[in-house]
Amino acid sequence: ASLPACQSVLAILSGSKSAAFSNHGTLLALTLVQQLTTCGSNLPSLCVLTCGALVSNASDAIASDSAYGAAWGFTRVLRLEHPMLHTCSVDTRQQALTKAILAPSEELEVRWFGSKRLVGRIRLCLSAPHCKVKIAPGLCLITGGLGGLGLLGAALMVESGVHRVLLASRNCRIARDGQGLGALLQRVGAVGTVVACDGADHKSLSALFGVAAPSGVLHAAGSTSRVLLADVEAHSVAWMHAAKAVCAWHLRCARATGPLEAHVLFSSIGAGLGLAGYFSYAAANACLDAQAMSLRGCGMASRSVQWPLIYGAGMGAAALAGLSEGQRTAISGFLGISSNEY
Repeated sequence: ASLPACQSVLAILSGSKSAAFSNHGTLLALTLVQQLTTCGSNLPSLCVLTCGALVSNASDAIASDSAYGAAWGFTRVLRLEHPMLHTCSVDTRQQALTKAILAPSEELEVRWFGSKRLVGRIRLCLSAPHCKVKIAPGLCLITGGLGGLGLLGAALMVESGVHRVLLASRNCRIARDGQGLGALLQRVGAVGTVVACDGADHKSLSALFGVAAPSGVLHAAGSTSRVLLADVEAHSVAWMHAAKAVCAWHLRCARATGPLEAHVLFSSIGAGLGLAGYFSYAAANACLDAQAMSLRGCGMASRSVQWPLIYGAGMGAAALAGLSEGQRTAISGFLGISSNEY
């Protein structure tokens, strides 16, 4: 059914019973947007409001609703693909909902913290302090363990003194040929063990944690495909989120069996800036960012890293292989780094 003519539309994503990724919330927003973009030239403005999807401290974490963290990824893609829709994103607490809705703002992204309105800004950083993080020497689990980024991470862990590495993979096969991943697996050597585990399957991951107690977890699993928002289908959203967001939630549940010294989630720059044609991918990675913020707010170790394209490894290498020389030059230095820089 078509939507009635209107000037503004408010989509409130709130009230999830757990912090697990909400596929229903993402599909609701997708369906709404696909309907709105058929309104011709008279497009309304759209406000997507979440309640506690962004967490910064313990008091926030108690009332966090990171299930809808995906909203902050897909709205950034929406603004790129459909700028005439005038989409804004707002995060607030449940008790400040009315104030957040009624408060006028020209900002595209706003977070209410009590009576304060916070807005994000991207600033140029010419240098960063170098810090060497001590990696826990015990057992480390890597999801997407036979992918490019997973194997690169495993090799670096071994060189840093990690005693054992579990390389979790759905099919126990190296993900991509032609990237030297076989040589990386040899570098890991006897320290690494390949295990069959589908992180999107709660029973599979729970069984793995039942026989192994990792001191650190690196979530490097993922998948991607380029589809414009108007053509995105429900089944592709579920497929895209399975390896990223669903697995991240299952890891969060599994870690309840014992504390972790390190918990790192591999997100993407697509979640922070948006990438046209990657609605589901940006949403799935934004879920990881929200999960990490929620865990840190609860006092648990967690970090989400928004990686750009990485030349020579993983999905980044596969994506670059399909680009012309001119296209590669256009994104060099902004969206891409080398595997050595990784």
